[in-house]
This record gives sequence, structure tokens and C-alpha cells, in this order.
Amino acid sequence: MQIHPEELEKLLNRSRIGHEEQAAVYGELEGRMSEVVNAATNPQQPEVARQALKLLDELTQNSDVRAARLWATLGAAGRAALVTAATSTAQPAVAEQALHLLASLADHSDVTGAGLWATLGAAGRAALVTAATSPAQPAVAVQALNFLTNLVGYSDVIDAEMWADLGAAGRAAIVTAATSTAQHAVADKALALLTVMAGIFNAIDTELWATLGAAGRAALVAAATSPAQPEVADKALLLLTALTVRSEVRDEELWTSLGAAGLAALVTAATSTAQPEVAEKALNLLTNLSGNSAVRGEEIWTSLGAAERAALVTAATSTSEPAVAEKALELLTAMAGNSVVIDAQLWATLGAAERAAVVTAATNPAQPAAAEKALILLSTLAASSVGIKVELWHLLQPRLAQLWAVTTQPSAAKQDAAVFLFNQIRGDAQRTSQALNVLNAAIPAISIRRSIDTLRGWGELVSRHEAAQLPLLTGIVQANISAQKMAVFLAAVMSGFNLWQHPLEEREALRDQLLAIPLAEGIDPTLYRQHMQLGFDAACGNTVAVIESKFLPAPEKLQLIEIIYSSREFLSAQVTQEELSKIQFTPHMSREFKLQAIELLLNHGKANSSQFKGILTWLKGEFKTDKHTVFTNPVTFGNISDTEIYALAEQRQQYLALYQNFRPHMTRDFIQAEIAEISQQVSTKEMPEDFGATLIFQLRQFLSTAKIDAGVNDDGRYDSKSESK
Repeated sequence: MQIHPEELEKLLNRSRIGHEEQAAVYGELEGRMSEVVNAATNPQQPEVARQALKLLDELTQNSDVRAARLWATLGAAGRAALVTAATSTAQPAVAEQALHLLASLADHSDVTGAGLWATLGAAGRAALVTAATSPAQPAVAVQALNFLTNLVGYSDVIDAEMWADLGAAGRAAIVTAATSTAQHAVADKALALLTVMAGIFNAIDTELWATLGAAGRAALVAAATSPAQPEVADKALLLLTALTVRSEVRDEELWTSLGAAGLAALVTAATSTAQPEVAEKALNLLTNLSGNSAVRGEEIWTSLGAAERAALVTAATSTSEPAVAEKALELLTAMAGNSVVIDAQLWATLGAAERAAVVTAATNPAQPAAAEKALILLSTLAASSVGIKVELWHLLQPRLAQLWAVTTQPSAAKQDAAVFLFNQIRGDAQRTSQALNVLNAAIPAISIRRSIDTLRGWGELVSRHEAAQLPLLTGIVQANISAQKMAVFLAAVMSGFNLWQHPLEEREALRDQLLAIPLAEGIDPTLYRQHMQLGFDAACGNTVAVIESKFLPAPEKLQLIEIIYSSREFLSAQVTQEELSKIQFTPHMSREFKLQAIELLLNHGKANSSQFKGILTWLKGEFKTDKHTVFTNPVTFGNISDTEIYALAEQRQQYLALYQNFRPHMTRDFIQAEIAEISQQVSTKEMPEDFGATLIFQLRQFLSTAKIDAGVNDDGRYDSKSESK
């Protein structure tokens, strides 16, 4: 039984209205989908079959769920019938629509794609290749090529099998289709198929390169540089890059194939503003050719006239086409990295406005990908010439705050920005002070925690270069920042030295050098040297000195404690216990401060469940110093003041926070045991029911991710607190 043609036409028209109507039509056909499938695979009524195929295509195009359900409904017989329709040469219009549907189904799911590949079998694949390479039916060829691309794109196994099935004749036929100038739509899809198959297995790349031959490569280069067919050019550039990116031999052969005329055409494509997608691919190919050979890089640079160099610089500093800008910056870096002569010429080509534009791109936290590429280019240029480095510093100074912001981005640009800034100030105390003055002014907009990470990274960079350590420390001491902030910055940098692992005499020598650094006029030397000593003590892992300090405010104390606890390999299981005892039993410290320090210990240390239970017991004891506790039955409170209510709410939050902070160390067994224990405490009236319910709810939330989601969020907890200026 099959659906009536009139009903089919009405449903097809409705399905074209929009997503909601497609869902409605699919719902109405629930249980009757076999009627549509029967119509779609009936060769006796080709026009009805074409419309039924179109309806199935419309209904599944925008929904993975509906596509999966149709796949299940088809069954083995239905799938085979669709493949038969798709490979029929007698009814090309039906075959075209069937191929489109199959390509869509394959694109929805790798499972469906694998199933279709198996359904095709050797005979079906051969018929599909024949359809894909038949110039007599270009519309069918386009759909067949698209279907093959979707199948291959999901699986390396299918990729290898497809390549083997093609054989020499099939490969040659697809190459012919890909380089055809008569049928652009077919060429576009054939290039897409070859690109998907290339770049995975070197053996396939080698055989495809050989299949192309000199004539095929020349045709591919011509297609890649033809502005009249941008879609084809885009695919041809992708294929050339995929084939050559892993082979110096193919790189060189392509370079030879290009010749002067081909290179000029490629440069024109790379610097065209009319076709940005093509420009991006052309820039990528040029970067590949340049980056693998200093000789080719210099030839590409030499081939660029003044206008082309200017166009390349314009592309590299464009904010309207960030993808093109990234590729242009990569190409400039690849060429500059090959020659100090090119570095100097590029710097001269840039000019004042363009240099400023590259610096702006490098210091734009809103575009981290482009910033990363610009930073790499500027680093390459600065390393080639002291003069360029000096000029760069002048350009950077008004953008230091933005550069600091890039160092805090969770992206690849973060490390590049930190190293670039350090290389600009390395060995120069005055520049270091300037950079830190800007950082100090930018906090708290720039996370102090992330800034500490950057400063520790600087310390690691000079940890084995003693001559570079003193200028860095001097720059911190002489910066226009408070004594408290100076202590934090010093501790962060020196924590990168791993001082606690050094012999005592080496630590003492560095301390003496630090305390001998001249201070700015008007500074209280006693106060500042106290803070310098404290920063040094923190870098050596002396938490007692920090905790017992009488002159350092709580926020900076916590920052120093976190610097100590987050130092690599400092917090072993034994040290975690020792630090816990120090925090809990140091007198004259507020409960809130102790809990914040314990939070840092839990986040960075290796606390075990026994230690955690001990912390809970300690906190319960702390609560007993208050008039009421959260473990007391509320009915016994009587009249209670607002202050006492607030204190109870604070207790509740503090106790719950301990569980939240211990979460990275929780196992499923621990959570389940804790839930059982809390339930028991509630039943024996040792814990109020509502408080127990809150704790159990929180623990059940943790249960699904126990020992899976083991990361600790960097939420900048101490960034928002008031800090000493």
C-alpha cells in the first residue's frame, strides 16, 4: 500500500512551510511512513516516487531524531530499494532525488552512514561511482559525489575502502570530473570528495598525487586561482593544501607546477578582498609552502610587489575578516621566520599605521585567535632586531592594559601574550615597573589569580638564568604599587624559581640580593623590607610566616597562601595534613579566614576523606562558641535576634561550602556513605531535618560526576575582595 498522490502533494507543500510544519506532518504520518516509502521506491510511477523522496527529504533534513526514525522504519528492504532507485540509470530524476535523500541521511549519523555503506555493497558502490563520473547526467553526478563525500567523511575505514574500490580507472574519472571546466558544479563536488579522502592516509595522498600527474596538477592550480568560480577555487585550494601539507616532495613538485604565473595568480587570490573565503585558503597554501622551505619563503616574499605586500598587510590587520587576518598573519610569520632581511623589509612595509594595527590585533582580548597569530609575528620580528624591539615597546605602552587582559584569556593566546610581554621587559627593571604599574591599575578588572599565574610563569622562564632574576625583582620592588601588592607579586615570581627545593645558602643569597634592592624615594624602608621578606618567605613555602603576619591584610594573606599551595608538587599528602593543623590551631585568626585558607588547601592539596571528616568535626567545635548552632533543634531557640539568625545562616553556608570544596576528592563510595550517615544523624535528632535534607540534596548532585568532574573552577574568589592599594 502506498500514499495517494494528491495527499502526497499536499503534505509536500506543507512540509516546505517551515520546521514546525515539518514536525506536524511527520507526526500525522506516524504509523503510515511505509506508505510514503512504498511510493518512493515504486519504479512504475517515477513522478510520484520523486515527490515521495522529496517529502522524506524535507521531513528529515532538519531533525536527527526524525532521520533516525526513518532509517529504522526503512528496514533492510527499504534501504535496498532506495539504493536501487539511487543507482538507476533509467530514471535520472528519481535517482537524483534518491541520492539527495541518502546523502542527507548519511550526513545525520555515522551509524546511518556505515549502514548505507554496507547496504550499497560492491555492486552499489560501483554503480555510485559510475553515476558520480557520468558527464551525461551532471545533476545526478553532483548528488552522487555529495553522497560519497558524506559517507567517506564519517569514517577512515570507509575512506580506505572507497579508495580501493575506485581503482585506477575510478580515481582517474573523479580527477577528470574535479578538473573539468565545463561542469563547475560537478567539479566542486568532485574536489570536495577528493579533499575528504586526502590528508588522512599518506598512501592515498601519494596515489592521488600520481593520478593527477603534471596535467592534473596544472588544471588544479588553474582552478584554484580562477576568480570566475570561487566555490571551485575554494575546494581546489583545500585539496592542494591537504595533498602537500605532509610531504616536502609534493610541496616542491607543486612549487614547480606553479611557476611564476601560478604563484602570481595565487598571490592575487590571497590578497583579494572580493572573495575572502578563497583568500583564506590561498593564504593557508602559501603559508604551507613558505613554512616548509626558507628558499620558497624568500621567493614568495620577493615575488610580492609593493602593492601585494601592502594588500597582505591590510589583510593581516583587517577586523572585518578575522579568519583572513589570522591566515595573513601566519603567512607573514612564516616568511619572516626564514630571514632577518625579510624581517627588516616587512617592518618597513608595515609603516607606522600598520605597525600600530598589528599591535592592536595582538592586544585585543575580544579576538584571541587573531591576537595569538599577531603575537607570534611580533615576537618573530622583535627577536630579529633590537631596533624593532625598541620601537615595539613604544607602540605597546599605551596598550599594556589590553595585553595584560590577553594574558588572562582561556585561550592559546594567553601563554603567547605572557611570554611576549616578558621578552619585552626582560632584563629591564624600568620596563618591568611600567608593566606592573599598568597591571596594578587594571586589577580587579584583570583577575589577580590569573595575573599571579602569569608572574609565576615569568619566574619559571628566568629560574635558571640568575642574571635575569634581579632586574625582574627590582622592577617589582620599584613599581608604583603598595607594599602588600609588592609582596604578592614577589611571591608569585619567586614561586616560579622553586626556591623551596634549593639549598639554604642559595636561598639566603637571593634573599640578601632582594633586600638590598634600592627603594624609591619617600618609601618607608622598614615597612617595604618587611613585605619583601614576607614575599620571599611565601615563595619558600613558609605558611607560618604568612599566617602569623601582623601587618598583612587578610586578602593578601590568602593570595600568598594560594601561591604556596598551588606551587608544583608542594602539597603532598603529608604536607596537606601539616598545613591543615597550622590553619586550625593558629590563634587570633577568624573562623572565616581559616575556612578560606582550608578551601585553598582542599582545592590544591591532596586531602583524604579522614582529613575531611576531621575538618567537619573541627568546624562543629567552632560553632559551639556561638550561642546557637545549625545542629540545634530550632524549637529550642526561643526568642532569637536578627544577629543570631544571621550567624546561623553563616554557619549553614560555611558547613555546606566545605562539602563543595571537597567535591574534587569525593568518590562515589564516600558520597553514598556520607548520605547514609547524615540520614542516620537526622533520624537520631543529631541534625535538624531541613539542614540534613540540604546536605543530602547537594551530595546527590555530586554523585553523578564523582571522580569524573574533578576540576576546580577558577572563580576568582579573592579577586572581588577589598585589596590594599
